[in-house]
Amino acid sequence: MQHRDAWKSLVLAMALVVSATATSTALASEPPEATVVLNGVEGTASVVVLSGDGSAPRADDLLQVGGYPGLWMLRGDAPTLRLRTEQGKWFEVGDDGSETLVGLHVSGSSIAAWLLPAAEARALAAKELATLRGLALDNWSDSFSGLLRGIDPARCALDVRTDMAGHLPKLPEGLRALRIHGWLEEPVDLSGLAEQTSLRYLSVRMANVPSWSALAGMTELRHLEAGVEPTAAAYVPALPGLRRYSASREWDVTDISFVARFSALRSLNVRATGVTDLSAIERLTEIDHVEASLSAVTKLPPGRVPSLRRLRILGHSVPNEQLRAFLDANPQCETEHSMRADFEAKVRGAESIRLRTGGQCHRHPLTEDTLLESGDPKELKRLLAAIVLDEPRTRGHCKCCGGPTIEFLRGGEIVESLTVHHGQALRWDGWPGDGPLTSDSADALCDWLNAHGSPVKSPRQVAAREVTDAAAAKKTRDELQDQLLGPEGAAAARATTSSDEFRGALAATEPDADRRIRILVRLWSDGKTDDADAGVRVAARARRVLEGSEPARLARVLLAVLTDPEADAELRRHAAYTVRGLDKALDEEALARLRVPAARVYIAIGTLNAAYAAVRLLGEQETPEAASFALTLLPPVDEDGTCTRAPTNDDMDLLFQIVQFSNESDDPKLRAIVAASRDPAVYGRWLDNAFERREQAEERKKDK
Repeated sequence: MQHRDAWKSLVLAMALVVSATATSTALASEPPEATVVLNGVEGTASVVVLSGDGSAPRADDLLQVGGYPGLWMLRGDAPTLRLRTEQGKWFEVGDDGSETLVGLHVSGSSIAAWLLPAAEARALAAKELATLRGLALDNWSDSFSGLLRGIDPARCALDVRTDMAGHLPKLPEGLRALRIHGWLEEPVDLSGLAEQTSLRYLSVRMANVPSWSALAGMTELRHLEAGVEPTAAAYVPALPGLRRYSASREWDVTDISFVARFSALRSLNVRATGVTDLSAIERLTEIDHVEASLSAVTKLPPGRVPSLRRLRILGHSVPNEQLRAFLDANPQCETEHSMRADFEAKVRGAESIRLRTGGQCHRHPLTEDTLLESGDPKELKRLLAAIVLDEPRTRGHCKCCGGPTIEFLRGGEIVESLTVHHGQALRWDGWPGDGPLTSDSADALCDWLNAHGSPVKSPRQVAAREVTDAAAAKKTRDELQDQLLGPEGAAAARATTSSDEFRGALAATEPDADRRIRILVRLWSDGKTDDADAGVRVAARARRVLEGSEPARLARVLLAVLTDPEADAELRRHAAYTVRGLDKALDEEALARLRVPAARVYIAIGTLNAAYAAVRLLGEQETPEAASFALTLLPPVDEDGTCTRAPTNDDMDLLFQIVQFSNESDDPKLRAIVAASRDPAVYGRWLDNAFERREQAEERKKDK
C-alpha cells in the first residue's frame, strides 16, 4: 500500500508539471517518456528536455521529471530510472543493487512523515549532496544555505517553497532548473535571479511580482511558468530562447500581450486563467500549440497563424461569427472548441447504453447496480438529445466522484462514460472540467434518470421540492407544537424572544420537570433562533433549554424513555437522536448507560443509515457488550463457523462500519461472513486493511 501510494504521488505530480509546461515542439506531439520503477512498481512518466534543441532527448541531454519531491534531472541516455524512497530521501538503485542518493525533500518547519528533518539533511556528507538530482526545500529556512552550497547546480533541480519567509533566498549560480513558490502577499523582488543566466526551466508560482526584468539575461531559458499580473506585463523582457510558457491556473493573469516578445515560443498554456484575448499569438511565427480551455476566451486572432497546429479553447465565449472566421482562416489548425462535439465524435457508432449506480473514481463495483441496459437506438437518441451543455460556465471539477454513470458501449465494450454530478453537470475524461448543463437540459436529463430508477433532481427541481417540503415541514412542526403545548401554549412559545422567555412559557404550560424534558426531546432541532419562522425559533430554543438541563435528570428521563417499550415510538426515536446529537449535555457515566439502549432504538427504525448510527454509538462505548451487540446486526454464523445466508451489499457496508467503529470484534465471525460474500478475495483484502487501520489507530491512542 505504501509503495503504491508513493508511486501514485509521483505520477500525479509529474502529470501536473507536464500538463503545465511540456508539449513536444514537433507538431504538438506527446512529450517523451521515461520508465520509472518506484519501490519495485514500474510505470512511465513524461519528461521535459532541458538541453539540446528541446525535442527528442540525446545521450548527454538533461531531462526534467517533474514530481514529488519538486523537480528531477536525469541523463537522456538512462533508459530506466529505479528509485527507492524513505522519509524524504530518494535513492537511485543500480542494476547491481547499489544505491545512490539522488533526491531530498526537506522540512523547514513542521515535520511530516514524508519529509526529511532539516537537521538530518544538514548532517549529510558533501559527497552525498554532490550526487543529488533533485532538492525540494519545504518552508524556507536560512539554515538551508549549506545544503545549497553542496549541490551541483548544473545537475540538480531545485524546488524552494518560501511562504514562511516571504523572500528570495541566495541561490547557487549555474542552476539549470528552478521552481520557487508559495509566496506571501507582499511584493516579491526577483532581482536575485539576474545571475541565473544558465537556467533552462524556471517556475515562479503564487507570487506577487511587480517586475520580471531580472529575467532579461536568461538567453538559455526554454521553459517558463509564471503568473504575470496585468500591472507587471510591461516589465516582462524579450526571451529569445523560450519555447514554452505556462500560466495555468493563475486566475489573476488576464493580459498576455507580452508573449509577442517570445519570438521562438512554440507552446502556450493559459488554461484556467483570466485570459480572454488570444490575438497576441498572431505575432508568433513558431507557435505550434495553445491551451486556453476554462479561460472563457472571447477573442481570437483575426487572421491566419501559419505555424499553429493545435488550439484548445473548450469552455470559450467566442462569438460564432469570429470562431467561424478563425476556423476558415486556419484550416491547418486542429481546433477543439466544442465539448459537446468532442463527446459526440467519441460515442458515434455506440450500439447500446448502460446506466449504473456509482461514479468514475473510487469505485466499488461490488456495491454498484445496473439500472438500465438498452440497445434501442431511440433510447440512445433521447438520451443524447437531453444533454445540452452551457459550455462557457465550465470552470473545473466537482470534488466528489459523482453518480450515476452512463456508459456507451460498442460490441459489448465500454466506449465512453459520463458521470452525473448533482443533477447539474456531467463529467467526461475528455473535457477540461465538468460540463454544466443548461437548466432545461438538467430537468430533461434528471427526468430520464428518474424514469430509469436513479432518483436525481436538477437544481430547479430541487428548488421546487424545497419550497414544497418547507411548507409541509412548517405545517407538521406547528401541528406538533400545538399538540404538545396546546394551541395557547404553542402560541405563547412562538411569541417568545429569547431562550429564557421560552423556558418560562414552557414551565407555565407544563409544571412537571420530567414531562418538560420529554416535550423538549420531541421539539428540538438544529434551527436558528433568529429564523423568520416562529416555529423554527421554538425548535431551536428547545435545543438550547435541553442543553442547559440538569444532566442527571436529563439522563434519567432519556433512559426511562429508551427502555420503555410502551413509550411513544416517535418519542423513543427522538430520545435516541438526543443521545447522539446532544451528547455534550451528558457526562460519560450517563452516556455509558444510554448508548446501547439508544442503539437498540436506532436498529428498530430499520434503515441502513439508522444502523450506521447504532454502530457509531456502540463503537463509542468501547465495551464487550457494545461490540457483541454490534455483531448481532450482521448475518448469523452457525456453530460450524458458516454464514447461514448470503450477505447483501448493505451487510458488507455495515460490517466495515463495525470494524471501523468497534474496538473489539469477533474476527472468526467476520471472516465467515466475508467467505460467504459475492467476492471473498476482494472483501478479504478490504477486511485486512480495515484491521490494519484500526490497529494503527489504537497505537496512536497509546502514544498520546
